[in-house]
Amino acid sequence: MKKLLLLLFVLSGVLTLAACSEPVNEGELIDFGDTFVQKSKIRVWIDDENGEYMEAVIEAFNEVYPNIVVEHQHMGSVDARELLKTFGPSGNGADVFQFPHDHLAQATLEDLVLPLPISTRDVLEGRAHELGLSIATVSYDEGAQSFDPEPDVKPLKDFRGRSDTG
Repeated sequence: MKKLLLLLFVLSGVLTLAACSEPVNEGELIDFGDTFVQKSKIRVWIDDENGEYMEAVIEAFNEVYPNIVVEHQHMGSVDARELLKTFGPSGNGADVFQFPHDHLAQATLEDLVLPLPISTRDVLEGRAHELGLSIATVSYDEGAQSFDPEPDVKPLKDFRGRSDTG
């Protein structure tokens, strides 16, 4: 019995010493970035019933932004504005959503969408389509009760190169 206790005591001592020894690293770099970086999550409401389009978009997005988890929820484009009114103020709405273009004015009036700042418009001006940029920077002037662009904004041109003011 004494021999067995002595053997267990020696064995536990050897294991304790082995566990407390310094690990050997021969110049190997260990990246703990994925372990210690908290991943952000964004919610996307898109009318993509089968999810094939969003699956491809999420895959391409995650190649560029691997620390952002994209949560896709199929949402009918007409329903998105109504659900954004309900879930948006509580922070449970979508970060990216799709709804028909003719809902934009009402969504702007309801403060569901906000225009991009003019400084962002200036940065994107050479890289974005003019119509998309105008839509993204639309704002409502409460004094004039109008969606007309600011005076320094150039009017849009139609497909023939004519401006919409004449």
